[in-house]
This record gives sequence, C-alpha cells and structure tokens, in this order.
Amino acid sequence: MTENFLVISGHDYRSSRRANIHFIASELVRRGSVRFFSVGFSSLSKIKKDPRLSLWDKANSVERSEDGVECYLWRTALHPVNLARLRLSLLEGVWFKLYARHSPAVLRQWIAEADTIIIESGAGIIFFDLIKTLNPDAKIIYRASDALGTIGCAGFLQEELTRIAPGFDGAAIPSPSLASEFPEGTMLAIVPHGIDKNALISDMPSPYPAGTHLVSVGSMLFDPAFFEIAASAFPDVTFHIIGAGKGAEGLGAPNIRVYGEMPFVQTLPYLKHANAGIAPYAGGKVEPYLADTSMKLIQFGALGLPAICPDIVVGGHKGRFGYRPGDSVSIGAAIKNALAFGRFEGAAPPSWADVAQSIARIPKHENARTYKMHILASPAFSNRHDNPYNALLYEAIKQKGCEVSDFDKKLMLCGKHDILHMHWPDLTINRKNPLLFLVAVAYLVCVVALCKIKGTKIVWTVHNLLPHDVYHKTLTRKILHWFAGRCDGLIFLSGSSREDFRSVYPLRREPLSAVVPHGHYKPVYPQFPGRTDAREKLGLPAGAHIALFFGQIRRYKNVEKLITEFSGIKKKDSFLLVAGSVKDPALKPALEQAAQGKDNIRLDLKFIPDEDIPYYFAAADIVVLPYTNILNSGAALLALSFDRPVVVPALGSLRELQEMVGSDWVRLYEGEINTQILERHIVDAPPLNGKCPLKCFNWDSIADKTIGLYQAII
Repeated sequence: MTENFLVISGHDYRSSRRANIHFIASELVRRGSVRFFSVGFSSLSKIKKDPRLSLWDKANSVERSEDGVECYLWRTALHPVNLARLRLSLLEGVWFKLYARHSPAVLRQWIAEADTIIIESGAGIIFFDLIKTLNPDAKIIYRASDALGTIGCAGFLQEELTRIAPGFDGAAIPSPSLASEFPEGTMLAIVPHGIDKNALISDMPSPYPAGTHLVSVGSMLFDPAFFEIAASAFPDVTFHIIGAGKGAEGLGAPNIRVYGEMPFVQTLPYLKHANAGIAPYAGGKVEPYLADTSMKLIQFGALGLPAICPDIVVGGHKGRFGYRPGDSVSIGAAIKNALAFGRFEGAAPPSWADVAQSIARIPKHENARTYKMHILASPAFSNRHDNPYNALLYEAIKQKGCEVSDFDKKLMLCGKHDILHMHWPDLTINRKNPLLFLVAVAYLVCVVALCKIKGTKIVWTVHNLLPHDVYHKTLTRKILHWFAGRCDGLIFLSGSSREDFRSVYPLRREPLSAVVPHGHYKPVYPQFPGRTDAREKLGLPAGAHIALFFGQIRRYKNVEKLITEFSGIKKKDSFLLVAGSVKDPALKPALEQAAQGKDNIRLDLKFIPDEDIPYYFAAADIVVLPYTNILNSGAALLALSFDRPVVVPALGSLRELQEMVGSDWVRLYEGEINTQILERHIVDAPPLNGKCPLKCFNWDSIADKTIGLYQAII
C-alpha cells in the first residue's frame, strides 16, 4: 500500500537552495506520494530576500515537480513574524492563530488525506491542532532541523512547541544536544542529517584559478565580521561566499568573491576543490548542537575538507579548527592551522535515503505520554559517597519519569529493563591476578549476551579509555574494543574524548553516540563555609595564598612533581595543601620525602569524608591538578562547583571546559608542570571572586540529553 506523506516547512521544494528537508522529501518519493506545503511567505519576505521569491508567481497553486512531489507555496498579504524587537510579543499569539485559522483549502485537503505528516521546525507547528481535528489517525513527526530560538522564531512558537511536543508520534532530532528543547513525555529519536554520497564521489572540474581558496556556503547566523578580519589578514587567500544573502552585501575586499544562491550540484565543485571550508557563525548566537547538525560542517567533514568555525562547534571532530568570533588572533590561527592540516580522509554520515527511512519508520505511539523507561545502571546510587556523579545523574533522570535501579545480578536475570547503562566496564575487568581477570572478562561477556537475548540496549559512558592503573593493557584494550562494538549507544563527556575514543577503538559500525558533559556538584554542596572559618578549622595559615590538590592520589596525577616544583616558588605567603588518599604503598613515602622540611607544604594523605570536603575547597584560593594524562576530570568540575579556579594541563576535555566557562576559571598550561607555570597562574594571577558560570553543566539538561540517547536506541 502506498503511503501518503505531507511535509510542512518554511522552505519550498522547488527552491534552488537545498536544505535537509528537501533531500528527505526527495527520498520519501521512493516510499509513496509526497506533498510539500510551504508556509510563512508574503510581502514581508522581500525584506529578508527570501530564497522563495523566485517562485512568487507560482504561489497559491499546486505544481508537480519533475520527480513527482506536489508543491504548494502559500502566499498571503502578510505573515506572522517575531515581534520581540518591537516589544509586541503579546500580539504574536493572536497573529499566528489567525494565520492558522485562515489556512487554504488545499492544506486542509492534504492533511485529511495524509498518512504521515512531517512538520519541520518553524511556523508549521501552528497547524498541529488543525491536524488533530481533521485527521486524528495521521502519524505526526516533528523534524527538528534547528532549535527554534537559534533561528529567531517567535517566542509564541517556542511556547507552542513545549505545549504540543508530547503529542508528536516522534520528534526526530539530529543531535542529542537538542533533547533539552523538548518537554518530558516527548518521544525523541536521534536521526542525524545525511548527505548525497553519489554527488560527493562525482568528478567535477575546479571553478578556481591557481591560488589558495576558502569557501563558505549558506546564510544561517552569517558573520560578515569574520571576513572583514580574515580578508585583511590573508591578502593572498581568496574567500568565496556562496548564498549568504543580505549578510554579505557590504563585503568589498578585493580578495572576497560573493555569489548568489546555487543548486547543491553547482556548489559542490567549490567545496571539492577548496583548500578549506568556513562556517562563519556569529558569536553569541551559536549553540553547541550545531557541532552535530551544521550541514556545511557535515559536508566539509565528508569531503575531508578542513573546517574553520567558532570554538563552540568544533565538538571534537577531526579537521575542525576553532576561533573566537571577533578575535583576530584566534581567527588567524584557525586559518593557518586549517591550511597546514590540509585534506584528510573524510567520514561520510548516513545517506539521505537512510535518514528518510529512519524518519518514516518512527512508529505511531498511542501511549507516548505515559510510557516509563526502565534503566539498570552500573552503578546508579550505590557509589554515592565515593562519587556523587552517578546519583546526581540518575536522580535527575528519575525526575523525568524514568525508573532507575542499581545493577544487580538477580535484576539482570529476572527483571525487564530497556537500558543497561554501564560507566566503568574497564574497572570491572581490571584484575591483577590473571585467573580473576579471565573470570571478570567471562562475566562481562555473559552480561552482554544476556542483554542481547532479552533485548536490553547497552549504553556505555566512556569515562576512561583504559583503567588508570591497568594490569593487562593489550588484552584489556581488546576486550573493551569488543565491548564497544556490542554497545547500542555511547556517551562521551566531551567532543575531544569522542575523537580520542575513535582513534583507540575504531569500529566498523559505530553505535549512536552523544556528547553529554559531566555535571556540577552544587546539589551536593549547596553551601560551604567562608575562607576564614575553613582555614581555622583545618589549621591553615589565615593570610596565605593557598593552592589545593584534591582527590585520590595516583602516579599519573603527578603530585610528587607538583610538590617539587612548588618548593621553588619564592613568594613567602604561597602555600600548597595536598589532600587525598594514596593507594600505592610506594608512592606515599615518596610524597612525604618530597615535602620534608617544607613549611609551606602540607600533606593530608588520607580519605577526606564528605562533610570535610567543603572546608578544603573553601580554604583554598585556587586548585591545581597537574595530570600527565587525562580524558575527563570530575575533580576540575568539583573545584568549579565551589567557585575555585583550576590550573590544569591542556589535555583531554580540559580545553573544552575552558571554552565553556572561560580562561579565568580554567587556566591551561602546555607541557610538564613547573615552577614558572605555578608562579604565573597562582602567584601572579589576580584573585578571582564571584560565581563560576556552570549553566552548561546543569543536571536537568544533562538528564534530557541522556534520555534522548536512550529513546533513540530503544
């Protein structure tokens, strides 16, 4: 039986500029009949130079495209827009409701005849109630190409989405980072953007003369200031700007070429033969989810074209070079690094046929609002006193309506669970005794096999690539490689850790993955004492400038080196406090020997109970974590949760942490820790007061992103 699809979008299928919804619609033609209804078009569209203006005379009539898609561009005298700038937001709702109420007869007919209705993010959501009235049996899928706020949609539309989202049969989001845009009860499915793989492999002549050429495609969040800086700094480079519209009109440098809208097939030669691509998103408007959803960045990566983009959308992807919008130094560095990096072997995302199939296969959910997901976590709450991370995560997930239980053999055998979420499988098998190691490996294999038999999906949050004190390195790496290939979902705490994982554990079929940051610890320590009281309780000098190392002490944490180098600081009021237990029996005497005779260094080499932790951080001015290698650092988040700046190496996820909270709070250094680094960041740096900006590490949004991945793989 042929399926009838209706697509409602702010694009028109016949436009020369192709967005992801065009490719999806063209693939749906293979599965049934497709109708494409275009909204939000009027005389106001001329102000923004809407790419649909070339279709002005074809509006308000049905036309069939060459591949059989029936198209209708609804043109009105005026159409509702965002009135926030005019301070008329209260009128938005009235205007949008009137607009929906006067929808044309052709839309009403198409709704009534559709089996599946796909609403792309934008004004199309105002027809939700009409759809439910005219065709309550239709399957409704929301395709979230972007967050509504990011693309400047009216506040009314954002409120409408919150109201109606639980009524969708599915919301297909291209990145887990978009999960937080939706309220509890929304049925989410992660469906990445695709690419036309056939077009990528076609041979096309270069449109460029000899020289170095950088190319930008599209108008979304276009930042002309980037080109004003870059064109001046690189006069020997030619910058090609395609389809930027109004944003590029004032750019007149002799090495800038501006082009109008082009069909995708005409754009491709400019991409395939460029030296690097540019995603010039305007600062202050860029959301992290664009790291996964930006079509231009996806195309650059698939072609192996190095990309120049704002830091926030680097996302740990290979071949991307970040800059701070408006900062000439970082822009120059990004361009130089991209050109030096050169072409690389691209990794193509799914094809558009795969994307269309994933969207079409989203089932109709009669009980979408009431379904409770059951998660078995290893661990969930049992390690609360050793590390509150898991308990904070799963308390937030439970608040979203999920059932969460700590891993238990009996529950695993007899219970029914949707997800087994494992955090440290590396520690499960890390046994010094070879026989116990083999037993632990067999146990892990049995758990995986049982999950496959019962249909329980496996998620691994990759805290570490290997145990810090690994006993059987080669075998452990092979077992974890095998385990990763059997997972249904992977969660990484940073984009860089995802890239590191891919280099260590290359997989033929990588599971769905999401970057979900480590949350802060403020719920555990909502209040802490003042500096004076804390120093008095711990017996620390009241007037000293105190640097703190805190956490379980292992060799890779480089504490012995920290003590040695701190001894070289000449300023008399500098004081180092080292607090944490030492498991290695040979390490403790080495630390004591290094600190011997140093009046400004104190070692509290013991387990620090929860109730004393706030005193240590409150007493400190700054926290130093001189690791020699690190993938992720909960200790850094702990320090920031107490509003204490951290000095850390530029390794692993710590660069991204600095981008998210600022260089005053996360102070990076290159190479080995030494006295000069300590003096620069601890002694010479001005004191930092105030609250660390930790909004990105809120547990509510972290729970949303985690549940988004769960829902996508079930």
